[in-house]
Amino acid sequence: MDWNINFSVLDPDPSAPCQSICEFKVGKLTDYDTVVDFGKSCDLVTIEIEHVNVEAMKELVRRGRKVFPQPEVIELIQDKRSRNNFIKAAIFRLLIF
Repeated sequence: MDWNINFSVLDPDPSAPCQSICEFKVGKLTDYDTVVDFGKSCDLVTIEIEHVNVEAMKELVRRGRKVFPQPEVIELIQDKRSRNNFIKAAIFRLLIF
């Protein structure tokens, strides 16, 4: 089915399987300039893994791009201690109600 949607992918692997079906760019997801340069031409930016430069994602939000999950969520996921504390607090709130 052709939904007539154009999309771009940034991936560090030049032989990524998606390269033949999209606008494909090779680059490091952790490099600030690479992520900002890639995202500034996108209407919406989303990620598959949390290993991405959060400051670059925040900059894209400042530039008016929609970023999902939000950079603050990505930041929480990247910090295992904060993530675990968040999960514990959420479970505790569920148990109280």
